[in-house]
Amino acid sequence: MLDVEKGEYAGALELDFKGLCSVKAIALINTKLPDGSSGFSLLIIITAEFTPIQLGFGFTLNGVGGIFGLNRRIEVPALVEGIRTNAIKSILFPTDIVANITRIISDIKQFFPAQPDHFVVGPMAKLGWASIISVELGLLLDLPDPMFAIIGVLKAMLPTEDAALLKLQVNFIGVLDFQHGYIFFRADLFDSRLLVFTITGSMAFLISWGEAQTFAISVGGFHPDFRDIPTIPALPNGFRNMARIGISLLADDNPRLKIESYFAVTSNTVQFGSKVELYAGAGGFNVYGFLGFDVLFQFEPFRFIAKLYGGIALRAGTAVIAGIRISAQLSGPTPWDAQGEACLSILFFDICVGFHVTWGDPPPAINTANIDLLALLLTEYADTRNWRAELPPNNHLHVTVKKIEPPATGSEMLVVHPAGVLQFSQRSLPLEDYLIQKFGTKKPVGANKFKLTNANSDGATIPADFVNIREQFAPANFTELSDSEKLSRRSFEKLPSGFKLSATSDLVVATPVQRPVDYELSYLRRKTLVFKGLRQLALTAYNRLVKSSAVRQSSLSNQQNRISLNAPPPAVLRDETYAIASVIDLKSHLNDAQGAVFFSTQAEAYQRQQELIAQDPNLTGQIQVVSHFELNSN
Repeated sequence: MLDVEKGEYAGALELDFKGLCSVKAIALINTKLPDGSSGFSLLIIITAEFTPIQLGFGFTLNGVGGIFGLNRRIEVPALVEGIRTNAIKSILFPTDIVANITRIISDIKQFFPAQPDHFVVGPMAKLGWASIISVELGLLLDLPDPMFAIIGVLKAMLPTEDAALLKLQVNFIGVLDFQHGYIFFRADLFDSRLLVFTITGSMAFLISWGEAQTFAISVGGFHPDFRDIPTIPALPNGFRNMARIGISLLADDNPRLKIESYFAVTSNTVQFGSKVELYAGAGGFNVYGFLGFDVLFQFEPFRFIAKLYGGIALRAGTAVIAGIRISAQLSGPTPWDAQGEACLSILFFDICVGFHVTWGDPPPAINTANIDLLALLLTEYADTRNWRAELPPNNHLHVTVKKIEPPATGSEMLVVHPAGVLQFSQRSLPLEDYLIQKFGTKKPVGANKFKLTNANSDGATIPADFVNIREQFAPANFTELSDSEKLSRRSFEKLPSGFKLSATSDLVVATPVQRPVDYELSYLRRKTLVFKGLRQLALTAYNRLVKSSAVRQSSLSNQQNRISLNAPPPAVLRDETYAIASVIDLKSHLNDAQGAVFFSTQAEAYQRQQELIAQDPNLTGQIQVVSHFELNSN
């Protein structure tokens, strides 16, 4: 395959030595980068399958292979989607590669896109056990920012492959990414069945300690009303399109009887539920019935919601001729609340009977006088663990700083480099005028809004850049939320937590000058140093040696080494912000001299919306919180 315009060359090789082995190779070469500039990238996949080699205990080695990518990187979201769609088979011991070369090349370009100065390498192996189970594994490493990924396909055929009563295929991926700070695992069933009954299901697990701290494990998805599905910027589709754990007890789609369930745990919830669905149709009419339940437990504060629903109907297409449906919900424990409804439908008429009963103790009153937020903030301010001294980003000093002995009094001392950053950040309560209505189960006494302005020393303002910084907080711990809001709002958001001070940007530096780089060449012969003259360092060697130096990492050097000084800056997607808009035309309700007022987090926008409604009750139902993508800017 040849595409001269894109500078892309692809090919495949398949050799089959009867009775010995089968060798397959796929190569992809690009002489142009995605932006059209000149460059080079290479990707090679080689596999070899052979007569099984006994490893012991019934295990066999059925094949080996490897992946090598030069100026290529691993695209984890694409691999996650490939696990679900089985496109992962394009790189794990693919079959009939000559006939499927177009699809295979398309898949591997998505899995390993071109990226200068990145390398992908990894071995592959195909293992078997007792001719019943086979596993295809690939261990991938992305450098220089170390990221490990293990991908695989597990197949089980019982009792034999030719007459399988149980057929299972599990596609899985595991990722350990140090740069973005997360561990992720996902597995999906694909083309699996018990006898003639189809089996479906997905499982995913995520721990993130990077920019967005989160934890979640899900088998079969989440509660239907749970909107804050955990995600991180580096992996937006980790829990997307998860299939319920289910089995179809009838072989065809008509009639069908399907049972499905799910179970999930997040940092503040436990969720589970099941559903059974029946469908049978003939002559344009069908019978459709369902029965299911969903349960959600919340830990802090403890509360649960359990829903039961069901129904059966005779339909013409999707129009109900006659049917009955029921729904019920129980929540608690303080107070217990039960409500439900039963409806009978006949043609265009609905007859419904409902109930709503509440009993038990009212919600526990928040302790009205047991926490002083200002005292808590001052305690955090005095805690030296909340103070840090760091070097500014993109600053590589390549020097060792002399150790400074602490004062004789034994008190702790924080040493800040002249070009460094002094940072204060605490995780007890949000700042920057964020209204704290409660603190867990306690009610604030006195001040409930705090804002840090500029820094002062001995009464004088420090000439430094003052920037607010943010940490992950749970808004429900500080804001009164209804049950529906707790389900729909985000569990954690980055709210103001402190500040950082950096040296003023008004720095004066000397004009850069060019100097030749020469070195002396001498030979040591019999303890005598023989001078051989001066040598000029080749430009290519010089660039290679200084690539990671402080000078090369400076912003000035980056500007000089762009693809073209006349080229526009790279496109950058703006971080999502939020605004308060009219429900009628989605135009911003708050504006200043620069235009619409935006909030960094959803929690801050909702809090401001509540303040506006408190000031003017006529705004109830007239304003809403929207993403800046949804805002009408006309």
